[in-house]
Amino acid sequence: MADRVSNARKKELEQPDPFIESMYKSLETAKKLKKQLLWGGCIIASIICIVSITVYTIHAAEIKASVMLNDALKTYGTQKPKEGYASVKDQFGSLLNEYPNTSSGKIGRVRFAEICYEAGEYEMASKHYLSALDDFKNDPVMQNILMSSMGHTCQELKKYQEAEKYFKSIAESNTELMKDDALFNLGMVSIANGENQKGIDFLKKLSSGYEKSMYKTMADEIIARN
Repeated sequence: MADRVSNARKKELEQPDPFIESMYKSLETAKKLKKQLLWGGCIIASIICIVSITVYTIHAAEIKASVMLNDALKTYGTQKPKEGYASVKDQFGSLLNEYPNTSSGKIGRVRFAEICYEAGEYEMASKHYLSALDDFKNDPVMQNILMSSMGHTCQELKKYQEAEKYFKSIAESNTELMKDDALFNLGMVSIANGENQKGIDFLKKLSSGYEKSMYKTMADEIIARN
C-alpha cells in the first residue's frame, strides 16, 4: 500500500507544475516578441524625437522670422518711401526666402508689398500681393484687403481689366469689408474706360447702400455731374 502511494506521489511530482509551465511559456513568448517589441519601442521613440525636433524647428523659425521682420520694419522707420524701399528690400528678401511659411514671413510679404507700392514699385508690389493672396486663401477678410490692394496696384499699372476683376470679386464676396471701396473704384475704372453709365450705376449702388462710407460724398458729386 505504501509502495502504491509512493509511486502515485512520485508520478504526481513528475507532472509539471501548471503555474511554472505557464510562466515558462510566457518567457518563451516574450523571447520571441522581444525583437518586435524592441523595434516597436525604437519606432515610437523615433516618432517622439521627430515630433519634438519639428516643433522646436518651427518655434525657432517663427522666432527668427519675427526678429527679421521687426528689424526690417525698424530700418524702414520714418524714411521716405523710395529710400525706405531701398533700405529694406534685401532684408525682406532674406525673410521671404528663408521663412516664407512662418506667420511673420506671411505678414512680412504683405508689409513689403505695401512698401513696394508706396515706393512706386508696382510690378514688385503686384508680385507679392499675388503670393499673399495664396498665403491667406482661407481668410476672407484678408482676401478682400489683398484683392483691394491688387486692384489699386493694377490701376497704377494701367491694367484696368485686371483691376476691375479684383474689385468685382470684393463686391460679390460674402464679406462687407472694403465693398464700398470696391464699388467706388469699379465706378472710376468704368468711367476711365469710357463706360460712363456703367460707372455711374456702380457709384449709385455705393451711395444708396453705404451711407457712412467716406466715398459717398465723392460718389454723389460725380453722379450729380453726370
